[in-house]
Amino acid sequence: MDSIQARTLAHRAFSKGYIVVFDIKDGLKVEADDQFVRTNEAFSFCREALFGHYANEPDDEDPEGRSLREIESADELELGFQEVSSQYMFFVLSGRFDSVGLDEVLAACRERCFFAPWQVIRKGKIVFSAE
Repeated sequence: MDSIQARTLAHRAFSKGYIVVFDIKDGLKVEADDQFVRTNEAFSFCREALFGHYANEPDDEDPEGRSLREIESADELELGFQEVSSQYMFFVLSGRFDSVGLDEVLAACRERCFFAPWQVIRKGKIVFSAE
């Protein structure tokens, strides 16, 4: 698949369906097929939602439970997100999944990989996070 086709699939999944994000080491074990298409092109569509999630999650090491956005500078946030996002592997789900619920998507993930995804994005919004 060329990058134009991959970008088209990613855009469709982002706007109408699901994109599943795995840790790269787990993603390498996912049984990809025409229903679960591996593509890095999805990152450009998901970046804003993933960055917001990263920046707003409470920092486990902060005794006050503040988010990274409250603790770090904009440059530190961006650098930290770049490091974390380099470990993402994206799968766009086919149109068959567009009208199903999250439970069915997670079941399909379990069929393809022992490990749970890090995030599931539906119509541009994070609807599941393993963290």
